[in-house]
Amino acid sequence: MRQGSGEFNIENIAILAVPLLLMLSSQKVLSLNINLGDNIDNKKELIQNIKPYFSFEEQSTLNKVEDIIDIISKFKKIKFSNYDNDILSLSNSLPDGEKREKILEEMSKHLEGKGKVVAENLVETSKRFKEAKNNLDKHKTTISTQYMNKLDKILNLFNSIEPIMHTKGRQRIKKIEKVLEIIKTPEDEF
Repeated sequence: MRQGSGEFNIENIAILAVPLLLMLSSQKVLSLNINLGDNIDNKKELIQNIKPYFSFEEQSTLNKVEDIIDIISKFKKIKFSNYDNDILSLSNSLPDGEKREKILEEMSKHLEGKGKVVAENLVETSKRFKEAKNNLDKHKTTISTQYMNKLDKILNLFNSIEPIMHTKGRQRIKKIEKVLEIIKTPEDEF
């Protein structure tokens, strides 16, 4: 079929069919008021069911009509849906700091390049600070409830802050721990 000849082709039919499908409502035969209607899925199903009986080019056009119907369906969902059931209540129970950390953690899974590296480093650093804080809280409890000599207190403190130290700092702490262990060892064990 030639373009511009007065013959009908599938593109002309589709151009007419989409508005007609949209204007048909459940009770009215034809209305000038465009109504999305409740049966938009039926309209899409109709296109899907008749599509195999058309030529390749015509099916391509019908695919576009299907996409238009999908867009209209999404628009209808946005306009008329209530999203209350989709909202998770978990976020209400977390402190704001934890919410931000969880958001950053989820975002880092989808980022690329430097942004991903920065986000992952921030999440890891935050986890290390939390671990160090918990360790320091335990350290305070331990030294207040148990008798410890000064060397043990220092070792315990070093172990508490280890998560937030750089690699060189951790290596130095291990050396200091070994020296303190030697100092603590009774002379008769040498």
